[in-house]
This record gives sequence, C-alpha cells and structure tokens, in this order.
Amino acid sequence: IKHIIRHIYNPIILNKSEHSYDKDSKTIISAGRITYQKGFDLLVDVAEIVLKKYPDWEWILVGDGEDRLLIETKIKEKGLEGKLILLGNVNNIDEYYEKSSMYVLTSRFEGFGLVLTEAKAHHLPCVSFKCPAGPAEIIINKNNGFLIENFSVNDMAEKICKLISDKNLRVEFSRKALQDTEKFKIEEIEKQWLGLFEELNHEK
Repeated sequence: IKHIIRHIYNPIILNKSEHSYDKDSKTIISAGRITYQKGFDLLVDVAEIVLKKYPDWEWILVGDGEDRLLIETKIKEKGLEGKLILLGNVNNIDEYYEKSSMYVLTSRFEGFGLVLTEAKAHHLPCVSFKCPAGPAEIIINKNNGFLIENFSVNDMAEKICKLISDKNLRVEFSRKALQDTEKFKIEEIEKQWLGLFEELNHEK
C-alpha cells in the first residue's frame, strides 16, 4: 500500500502593520501564558544579564498564568522590578508590538509559534530558542532574527545585546522581517491542499 504524506502548514493571515518600525524604541517584548512551557524562568535569567548591561532598556511580558507568582518572585530576587514588567493580559497587544524594538521567545517547546508571526507582522527582529517546533520555520537565522541553541541563556543574552548595541542591524532585520512568510499565506496553503486532493484522486 502506497501512502502519501505531505507537510502542510495551517494558514496564517499576516496583515502588514501600518506602523513603521520604531528604531529608537528601548523596549523588548515577550508574550504568552506564564507556564513551564514558555520558559519565562529562563527569560528572567536572560533579562538579568541584558538589563544590567543596558539599564536604560525595559522588557515587558504580556500574559498571565499559573506560574506568575514564581516569576514575580524571581524578578524580585534578581532586582529587576520596574525593568522586567509583567503586564498581565491586555486587549491591545498590537500597541505594545508597535512600541517595541524586538521580540524574544524563550519557550521550551512550541506547537508552531504564532506569536513570532505576529511579531514579524509588526516588523520586529526576533530572538528565539531553537525549540521544537516552529521557530526555525519562522525565523531566518542572522537574516531577520537569531535562533539560539536550546536554553543557552548566555548566548541568547549576547545576541539580544548585539541587537541593542547595533541600531543598523535592528533596522536591517526589521526590513527583512516578512521574508519567507509567503509559505504561510492562505492562497499558498490552498494550492497545496488542492494538489494533494488531485494526487489522491489520481492514485485511485
């Protein structure tokens, strides 16, 4: 018996932001449920290195979850109150994307990484662990973001600091943010499904 196996993405609507990239922003953004999966405990470790080197920057975390108290406690232990800011759930996350300089993802694993596509739609450079699965399919390493070996806190901090110190690199990554996103468009996904159906029909 011959089996046909195809890898087809779910379609994503990437509405290009009408707002231009804010190259002068000194805000880093992350978002998601505050759970073990999202690795916000690792994020605090990264933030400690970054924000102590660049105290004029801030890092906002949008979302809520069962590990919030744990993360709040760790933020206090690291002396990052007022610099690493837990915003909780918000209804206007687009406004925060528009005011940010880059997006950082510290997940231990992802189903796909929808927040990365949202950040790219707002032309944000992205820095992410190369966790399974998703980020490596969304970020082009050293082209519009950085992919970091899983849980390498020091390497992630180094790459974030590189972007902070090099405004031209941030602007270049921003300009290329939507590269390689055509494959997620609904028209492209539709073509793949129709092609698969035709192939299956032919096999009959």
